[in-house]
Amino acid sequence: VAQDLRPHVTNDVVDESPVGDSEWARRESISTFAGYPLVLQGRLIGVVGISASCRLANDALDTLGTVADTIAVGIERRRAASEREGLVEELRETVRLNEIFAGVLAHDLRNPLAAMLTATEILMMRRTDEEPASPLTRILTSGRRMARMIEQVMDFTRIRQGAGIQPALEKCDLFEITFLRSEERRVGKECRSRW
Repeated sequence: VAQDLRPHVTNDVVDESPVGDSEWARRESISTFAGYPLVLQGRLIGVVGISASCRLANDALDTLGTVADTIAVGIERRRAASEREGLVEELRETVRLNEIFAGVLAHDLRNPLAAMLTATEILMMRRTDEEPASPLTRILTSGRRMARMIEQVMDFTRIRQGAGIQPALEKCDLFEITFLRSEERRVGKECRSRW
């Protein structure tokens, strides 16, 4: 059955079938055998067989063929699901390693960036009024923007790794925050409506 990839069905196991041991079939009174290859997309994934001591009707044998096809599809679905689970787990691990790498890289970039910013600030303090400040100002602005991006990557990595973000707590006046901010919005709307 497996070699030929074809079903083998007989109601006379002892005399006509090359399957199994004819002496065993005679002793156990086995007269019928039906073997079906479990084939999916031209690939053998198994064989299912049944033997009986009574003759089986053609309808029953056809039903067994249908059952064999259903079993083949079920086995293939389970194999595909197992393969998919393995790929999903592999992808999760890859994402986790990439996030760790991004966090380590961001952490390691902070020290050279801090040195650049400090050196630029020292140069800004030492410059004379005649020297233009714009290149140093651009370096500081870009460096501070880069420092914010690095901190955002670090925060993202901490969140994804389960460490969370530690909030910075400070005292504040809620009245001032709510009232003044709402007053600023109201004044801003009035100015926009005039224009």
